[in-house]
Amino acid sequence: MGRHARLVVPGVALHIFHRGNNRQDCFQHRSDRLVSLAILFDLCGKRPCALHADCLMTNHVHLLVTPQDMTVCALLMRDIAGSYVSYFNRRYERTGTLWEGRFGSCLVDSARYVLGCYARAQTSASISAMSLRLTQNLLLLASSMARAVLHTALFLRPEMIRP
Repeated sequence: MGRHARLVVPGVALHIFHRGNNRQDCFQHRSDRLVSLAILFDLCGKRPCALHADCLMTNHVHLLVTPQDMTVCALLMRDIAGSYVSYFNRRYERTGTLWEGRFGSCLVDSARYVLGCYARAQTSASISAMSLRLTQNLLLLASSMARAVLHTALFLRPEMIRP
């Protein structure tokens, strides 16, 4: 059975989503997201497509785009996936696909849907920032605890230690 054709209407916003193969992580470090965004921005600048929002989750992506012709989304996603997978496989010394099957897409048919896409992108950005702050705070806490333990160990006199 053949694939169903995608419904793409030039000039109408499209929600695109793509999940990692077996729901595996597609972005293991913050730098992976930055590389993916650089590829995305570069390719969007070369294709007749407006990028309105992006949401790079750990194991999938969401994009809100408006294509100017019917083929641009397929070409854009093919080129993004090819470039990013090549980078990812080199960096993590692996082979094979990173993405699960074809990307999904649906027409954005209402202002409510657009707001939902923007909210998801904003929530993702907030969660990432919160996670980064939490990680930094845990590192600060761990280093201050280590300093306290080290300070205590350095200034303990042998008579203060009890068996």
